[in-house]
Amino acid sequence: DDEVVYSGPVWHISPDGSDLAGDGSSAVPFATIQYGIESSSNGDTVLVQSGVYYESVNFLGMEIFVKGEDRQSTIIDGGGDVCVINPYRIEGFTIRNGSPGIFGNDVSNRVGTINDCIIQESQYGLDAWGSYDIINSIFRDNSGNLGAAIKWSEQGLGELNITSTAFVSNECSNYPAFYKATNNGAEVNITNCTIANNRAFQQEVLSGHDINIINSIIYHNTLDNYPHILMQGQISVSYSNLQVPYEGSGNISTDPEYLNLEGGDFSLRNTSPCIDSGDPDYDNDGSTWEIDIDDQDPDGTRMDMGAFYHHQSYFGPVWHVSTEGSDETGDGSDNSPFVSIQHAIEAANEMDTILVNSGIYTGFISWHDKTL
Repeated sequence: DDEVVYSGPVWHISPDGSDLAGDGSSAVPFATIQYGIESSSNGDTVLVQSGVYYESVNFLGMEIFVKGEDRQSTIIDGGGDVCVINPYRIEGFTIRNGSPGIFGNDVSNRVGTINDCIIQESQYGLDAWGSYDIINSIFRDNSGNLGAAIKWSEQGLGELNITSTAFVSNECSNYPAFYKATNNGAEVNITNCTIANNRAFQQEVLSGHDINIINSIIYHNTLDNYPHILMQGQISVSYSNLQVPYEGSGNISTDPEYLNLEGGDFSLRNTSPCIDSGDPDYDNDGSTWEIDIDDQDPDGTRMDMGAFYHHQSYFGPVWHVSTEGSDETGDGSDNSPFVSIQHAIEAANEMDTILVNSGIYTGFISWHDKTL
């Protein structure tokens, strides 16, 4: 019988595979991501099993999808060299120890997508020009001179969209979160992002022109030289929480109340002022979140600020309080009560009921002009 040669379109990679004896099938995978890419054609997918891959991955200008099994356990380690070059679509990896982590110099009209990735411990997390969509990712513990997490040179074309992404613990002399190296009119849109625990040894957390920031948190960053100057450039900010007050609709400047700032958990406590404080008409179609699902978080409530929305599962109308409850992790239900009467009042709507279990409750109580 004629031998059947495996020809994709899904190419499999495993630490236990072989570039010499493998054929890229699930039964006989390759050992390196790069060999899987070189075997691919436009439109193919490279599936990578969990493991550490010590290599530089070059997409070679092809429109392929490289997908890791899990971003915590599927790791590309550049060994001090560039980790990933000109990604078209990459998802589900930790990208570390690169210089930079991701490099892009694609001047075509293609849009590269970086989704559900952790880019860390690199000399620049992303150093690129051209168009990119960055979604649900984390840039952390990166370093550099200008723009430790992201340094983007627009080259007069493209657009950069960053959504639901966290920039944490990046350090450099200037602009540890983001630096737009050239300003020729291309837009940068930063939406529902969290920028925290970054350090600028000289000045500003981010810099550039034509930057739009919405529904984001920029708080608890260290600015060594100019602590009252958070950003530099032509930057529009709305419905965001900033450690330095900034002009714009819906902006606030107050502690975002992360669940564990020191431990690196930037999700929001129940008491956070960032919950339900995002743009009520995010898509700007004239219909607000109450009737427009495009303006809602996945739980059906108004959008929160920051990269990690707070899921609300209980909406009353009966709110429970117990000395054994918690305002941080409770939701006010019978099974997960609050610990303070005041917190229940703040969560309640008009004509709701607050049921208080036996016990001693201390502290000031304000009804906030609600009928309860």
